[in-house]
Order: sequence, then structure tokens, then C-alpha cells
Amino acid sequence: MKIDSKIFKGIQYVEVNQLPSEQSNSILKTFEEDSFIKILKDGKILSGCIQYRDYEAWYHTVYRPGTQPFVEKASKLKQHVALVEEDTAVSVQHNE
Repeated sequence: MKIDSKIFKGIQYVEVNQLPSEQSNSILKTFEEDSFIKILKDGKILSGCIQYRDYEAWYHTVYRPGTQPFVEKASKLKQHVALVEEDTAVSVQHNE
């Protein structure tokens, strides 16, 4: 089950510790440390967060709902995210 994002000051994110344990374990094995972000919210630092676009890309390319998830190199996932971002940038340019 894919979870909904949280938004704070325009940052759309998910907290890895709020995910189902199967997803959380797979994300921790898949993403490199520099993929995680920290958010200062209400005087507390939320660590272990990832941007929602990265979570969505991971969910559709690495995680297979209903099957045992497999671990894939984070660089391959980052390539997919970069492609999604390029497509979005192109779409925005056409709308201007």
C-alpha cells in the first residue's frame, strides 16, 4: 500500500519510520544516506525522511506490492527520478 505524502513549507515528503515495515526495510537497503532529508518542524528535527517524488519512483520501480520486494541500486532509482524530473520540466516549458 502506497502512503500519502506529508507537506511542510512546500516540501512533500514521507517519514520512513511511518511506512509499513516491509517498505521501510526495503527503502533503508535501497537508498543511499545522502537521499534522506531532515526537516525542522515545531522545534523538532524529523530525520529519516525522503522526498515524496523519490518514494513514488521507488514504489513503482523497486517495490512490488503483493510480492517480496527486491533491493536495487540507488543509482538506478536516481536515474528514474531524474527522467521524471526532465519530463516534468519539459511539460512546464510547453505550458508557458
